[in-house]
Amino acid sequence: MNRAGLDQAKSLMSSIGITSRITGPNIDDSWYLTISRKELLNFQKNIGFNHPEKTVSLCNILNN
Repeated sequence: MNRAGLDQAKSLMSSIGITSRITGPNIDDSWYLTISRKELLNFQKNIGFNHPEKTVSLCNILNN
């Protein structure tokens, strides 16, 4: 992912109270936006996913 896009996503999530962080650059010059497990429930309530497989994956993460 590109850093500028991740900065925008981080800013938008921050505006609704979801804490995240950006890590990188990695060995392949990629960047990652990470959300702690604690914040994932907040993410699910306020944003969520429209994609069915991603919704299932998020539910699996939160249920484990």
